[in-house]
Amino acid sequence: SDLSAAKETLVAENEAEQRIEDQKEAFASYVPKEVKRLDGAVVKQYGRFLAVCVCDDGRKAEDLLAELF
Repeated sequence: SDLSAAKETLVAENEAEQRIEDQKEAFASYVPKEVKRLDGAVVKQYGRFLAVCVCDDGRKAEDLLAELF
């Protein structure tokens, strides 16, 4: 059902965001320069798809995703 799919999507999005937060904590003392990328991470849901982008330019990633979806 649509409700079930919506719940699954929300769970997946929350898990992706939690993973990013976990990585920030782990990287803070290990490779602090990489935390900037995690701070700008993009998590977007498009229908059944969830896109997670960790890169130097989050705005560009959002623009590219908008073109694809």
